[in-house]
Order: sequence, then structure tokens, then C-alpha cells
Amino acid sequence: MRGRVYILENTEAQRVKVGCTMNNPALKVEDMNNLWSGRKGICQVCGSRRMVGPDNLLPKHRSGIDNCFGVGFLPVALDTQIAEAHLRDLEQEIKLGTGVEKASAVRKAKKLRERIGLYKNRDRLVGTWKLVDSY
Repeated sequence: MRGRVYILENTEAQRVKVGCTMNNPALKVEDMNNLWSGRKGICQVCGSRRMVGPDNLLPKHRSGIDNCFGVGFLPVALDTQIAEAHLRDLEQEIKLGTGVEKASAVRKAKKLRERIGLYKNRDRLVGTWKLVDSY
């Protein structure tokens, strides 16, 4: 099975995205527009992407084998309070933990810092994405 390389463009935001997908590139355009417009959000805790309800809160979803505790909160693009509180908890785990638990907490904290950094102080997203080319 061969993947497809795609080029997406948002002229209003003056951004271009190049990527590769095993699916139809048109589905990637739809996914990007859903994220960009706020119809889809990224969980503050686990980073999973879900369609949000009319109240902009994330629906029930799983993180690994457990239910994620980011359920019922705003996506990270709109608020980072839960993510920052979870990061503080992870930093405590890192200080007190050893072995596999500490390594897991370090990995989670790193990803969480990246996620918070991407969305903290970000301006409102404008425009829509369109498929420029795929091959």
C-alpha cells in the first residue's frame, strides 16, 4: 500500500502544511478545517483529538486503558489550566518516582510541555485549509 504526499494551504493565515497520509488527502483537509475552526479539539491531558460538543467541551474518551480525566473540559487551544495542573502533578511524580514510573512521568511531562507551549498565547486561527496538490 502506498501513501500519498499532500500540500495544504491556508492563504488567509499565510501557512502551508506538507504531510503524508495512507488515506485520502481530502480527509486530511476536512480534519485540519475541523481543528482550525474549533469543531474538533485536542484534549489538555492526553492529547487525543475529538469532535467537541456545542458547549466546546471534550466528550468521554480513553487514555490508554483508563478513561481520561480531561473529559468535560475545554480543549487545549481554548484553555490550558487542566494541562498545567496535570504538569505540576507529573513534576511531583518525577521528583518522587523511580524506575519505569519516573520514566513514564518524564515522557508525559515532556509531551505536555510541548502541547501547552503550542497553544499558550496563540492568536485566533483564521481562514480555511484547501488541498493544493497530492501525489
